[in-house]
Amino acid sequence: MGQAIPYIIMAAAAGAQQYNTTRTANRQDAQAAAGIRQQGVRQQEADNRVHEQVAAMEGSTAADERAQRLDEYLTGLRRNRPSIESGLTPNVGSAAFRGDSARAAGDVQDYATRAAGLLSRIDAPAMQRQGEAFDYGRLATDIGLIGRQSAGDQFISDLRLRAIRRNPWIDAASQVAGAYGGSLAMSGAGTGAASAQYTPAQYGGSAVYSSARTAPGIYGVA
Repeated sequence: MGQAIPYIIMAAAAGAQQYNTTRTANRQDAQAAAGIRQQGVRQQEADNRVHEQVAAMEGSTAADERAQRLDEYLTGLRRNRPSIESGLTPNVGSAAFRGDSARAAGDVQDYATRAAGLLSRIDAPAMQRQGEAFDYGRLATDIGLIGRQSAGDQFISDLRLRAIRRNPWIDAASQVAGAYGGSLAMSGAGTGAASAQYTPAQYGGSAVYSSARTAPGIYGVA
């Protein structure tokens, strides 16, 4: 049993080295997996933003822009109506003249209203495309921001991954134990060889002694 102790110590040292290697590799794998998951989260954010923009494009119409531009035209007409009608509503002349002037002023307003409707129809598609261009710009800005966040996450993950090291205390202890076990094994082998060299053959050794030389006179040999 005593001869096996050095080998047990060396085996324990090798096991400690393997444990440290496996533990370090597992920690590195866990950190790499965490980094990949975070990249997946950022990619999902980018995909959701793109899908949101695509859905907005699918439902995009010029109706809102047309209504907006028509309201702007009509607001301008209402604001300028007194100056438009000032020359068409005289306070002089016969009743028939003033009636005709009032109808003319109404016709001018009706024409301006119809023209505003036509112009709003013309302007609406251009306004729609302009709004979509702004949406594209905002989408590009958001995607760029997500990309910068993803690059930052990857940089931090790489730093954490490089910071994972083997436990130096385990390595040092296993090296000391391995060296100690090896020295015990070497000394044990040397002691065993020396002991066998001087142990008589009849007792399991390799030494052969002559009874006449080692114990003269005991067995009746002079």
